[in-house]
Amino acid sequence: SVPMAMEAADQASANAMQAGLFDMGDTPLAAHELVDEPAWGEKRKLQEEKGALGFYLSGHLFDAYKDEVRRFVRQKIGELKEGRDKLIAGVIASLRTQMTQRGKMLIALLDDGTGQCEVTVFNEQFEAHKALFKEDELLVVQGGARNDAFTGGIRFTVDTVMDLERARSRYAQAVKLRVNGNADAGALRTVLQAYRARPDDSLPAPTEQTRARGGFGRERGERSQAVIPNGLAVQIAYRNDRAEGEVRLGDAWRVKPTDDLLAALRGEFAGSSIEIVY
Repeated sequence: SVPMAMEAADQASANAMQAGLFDMGDTPLAAHELVDEPAWGEKRKLQEEKGALGFYLSGHLFDAYKDEVRRFVRQKIGELKEGRDKLIAGVIASLRTQMTQRGKMLIALLDDGTGQCEVTVFNEQFEAHKALFKEDELLVVQGGARNDAFTGGIRFTVDTVMDLERARSRYAQAVKLRVNGNADAGALRTVLQAYRARPDDSLPAPTEQTRARGGFGRERGERSQAVIPNGLAVQIAYRNDRAEGEVRLGDAWRVKPTDDLLAALRGEFAGSSIEIVY
């Protein structure tokens, strides 16, 4: 609607300049039909601010993810200390590459609003996950942090890299939908079918020891990690005037936990509660 509104304003200005000498201004201007679109979410609003102004005006882009991400990434970048098997998350503020004997090395600057940290991604990880490295997108990384004598800060070497969807698949338990007696089962089936997870979406599951450390690497003597099922289970909490209950759908209905899935569910079941359960 913004481009249409600007076009209407330009047209009104042009009409005003072309008014005839004897035009008394009685001729009504043609009304423009504006498109009724949903309000922008926090992420879209901040991205549009940066696109228009060159910086975020009303907040930090990490704020759009913070409530959910802090449920499984408790380490703040501003409080990061030296150690192995650290798990951090932040928005990619900048990217640069450097050639080494091992090939191309990527250096990404992550920012979570509490601080910034340069993370080093070697060629193998970079080639395997190229699509994840985009400025202004969230990145979750596990690896080792060490003091950098040259800069005086922390340098982070990445072992595992994930976007939010893959992090949800690794850490979360289910997508939970609360509905009432007016819910359309056919509409739910249609949405879930569109976002079904594939078997190759499977990820290594964190062991109890790595959960406690906040990372995914293995200490000497640890068993190999199991593989968690692809995607996330769907959990439905149903309630009407006469009864209520909760059911978890079978593995055939596991879904890819993308933002698009959540948006589709919220659009189809307005007023219902949709959440990722950790």
